[in-house]
Amino acid sequence: YEAPGDVAARSEVVGLYFTPPTVHGPAAEQEARVSAVTQRVVASYEALRAVGRKFEVVYVPGDHTQADFDRRFGAMPWLALPGDQHILADDLRRIYEIFSFPDLVFVDPSTGRVINKAAQKALELGPD
Repeated sequence: YEAPGDVAARSEVVGLYFTPPTVHGPAAEQEARVSAVTQRVVASYEALRAVGRKFEVVYVPGDHTQADFDRRFGAMPWLALPGDQHILADDLRRIYEIFSFPDLVFVDPSTGRVINKAAQKALELGPD
């Protein structure tokens, strides 16, 4: 566990990465989309960190079980809200107006204000 103040002190930007609840069975194509987006965000995260950017991501899970949380988070090199923090995760979805998944929002770590609501697109454009 890492305290939020520690993340804010060492980061210029924090990305909040939101995912939906894990879907099993016939609707599992959503899982393929989440996995593909996660892979792109991981690649961008690693590239930004490699060039010295003060950037952190925090996973805001939508998972309902610890097993689903562990499976998804296992592919992520960053921090996460604990899987049992459903109320906090729901509050963050409401505050940052997250209606589609997966979604990534860049925020100022000292104020919580949105820097970029279209952060996935911003990452695709590169580290500048």
